Amino acid sequence: MCDDVEPNFDAMNDEVEPVMIDLTDVFTTGMMFDTRDELLKWARNVGRENGIVVVIFRSETATARPRTKTKLILRCERSGKYRPWKNHNLTRSTWTRKCDCPFILRGTRSSVGDGWYRMPLLEIIGVTSTEMTFCVGFAYLQSERVDNFTWALQMVKEQITSGEVEVIVTDRDLALMNVVENVFPKAVNLLCLFHICKNVKAKCKMTVFPKKKQVQIMEAWEALIYSYDEAQYYMKLAIFEGICSSCSIFFMIMYTSSG
Repeated sequence: MCDDVEPNFDAMNDEVEPVMIDLTDVFTTGMMFDTRDELLKWARNVGRENGIVVVIFRSETATARPRTKTKLILRCERSGKYRPWKNHNLTRSTWTRKCDCPFILRGTRSSVGDGWYRMPLLEIIGVTSTEMTFCVGFAYLQSERVDNFTWALQMVKEQITSGEVEVIVTDRDLALMNVVENVFPKAVNLLCLFHICKNVKAKCKMTVFPKKKQVQIMEAWEALIYSYDEAQYYMKLAIFEGICSSCSIFFMIMYTSSG
């Protein structure tokens, strides 16, 4: 390769299909931050753990002017599109890491005190024998902590006038799972299949290439989780393990999580 020409990564990536990973769950928090810098530090740490670099896209401070608010908008360093120089005589080829990443995170000053935070919504629904859902209740929590979850579930428990709650389905929020065990000790706490599948798909897209292999793994996973009896389950499990065995990182993540 000529020393005067840098590799054109845009051209090299033209044939590579972009991988979209939903990081909504990992960036959803009920924590309140005392300062702007603490919010920024948290966002960058979460981004680093999930393979992205979080940068400040816009920062504004409220003034006396109407409609001005204190806010902090964060984006991925790869957001936006590359705009090449208009100099057509340029002999050096250029490259860019920008891929129009849609990630955006907005932080605003709390109306209570000086903190920065997002109030998480806890929604509680029930399921009938005909698989229809109905709303039980919902609550905005100051944060996703044990004391807040305890208050919300105790309010629900007080409204139950007969019978016992036998099954409760949640995502893998450890604080919420611990509260379920304390407030409804007789209930079986199951993990939500939707959240499990969403997590498996995200890890698969992050660690498995090419896309054809991702499709094979997800098809085998879907066949496994919808097994209709124990015998079929173990048969589908063997198939799933065989397909994943060549993808060492994904295989290790799956069995570390299940362990």
